[in-house]
Order: sequence, then structure tokens, then C-alpha cells
Amino acid sequence: MNIENNIVDQNWGEALVALKGKLNGYMRCWGRIYVGTTTDYSARARKHAPNGWEKMVLLYNAYGPGLAAGMETKLIAHVHTTEFRVVKENVGRGGEGVLPDNSHFIYVLVGERRGTRIVWARRGR
Repeated sequence: MNIENNIVDQNWGEALVALKGKLNGYMRCWGRIYVGTTTDYSARARKHAPNGWEKMVLLYNAYGPGLAAGMETKLIAHVHTTEFRVVKENVGRGGEGVLPDNSHFIYVLVGERRGTRIVWARRGR
């Protein structure tokens, strides 16, 4: 599985706004999505790879367990409240796997890339 570093380096509130926009982009382009948190993204990518995920994107480095749990919970809630036609793989509300006293990476897994179609408009019609 490809791991892409797309970490937003902003304070929590500004990062949350930016990350919601990024998630909207991923939901527009991919058929499956999962938001998670981990202290070891390489190990987590190996664990998820057999489930058909094509890419892991690192979104945010939360330097404390409370920040990680809060960010994951907010992003999962955002994914579940959008109207994108995407399989939303998160079952829990988020924050359940956050370890105490560690920094965590918030990531998104995506799979089933959607085809892009460009429609050219002709002037005068």
C-alpha cells in the first residue's frame, strides 16, 4: 500500500477545517474511505493492506491523546454526515484506539478509485 504524507501543520481548529475539505476531496475521488489514528503508520498500513485499500494518507500529527481522539472523532462524524456516495468503513465513533501519553497520526485510507470524466463544453450551443 502506498503511504502519502499530506500532513496539515496548523493548530487544531484550523487543521480541522482544512482536513474536512481534504476528506471531501477524497470522498469525491474514491469509493471507500476509512479515518483512523495510529502511533506507527507503517505497521498500520501493513495491517490494512490485505483489505483492499490502495492508499494511506497521513493527515495530522496530534501530539497528545486528547487531540488525537478529538480529531479522529470529529473527522469520522464529518464523513458520516456528508452525502457523498462512498462506502464509509468506520464503525466506531473514533478515539477508541488512542493510547495514553503518545503522539498519533490521523490518517485516511482510500480504495476503489473512481474514474474521472472530463466534459468539454462548446461555446454557442
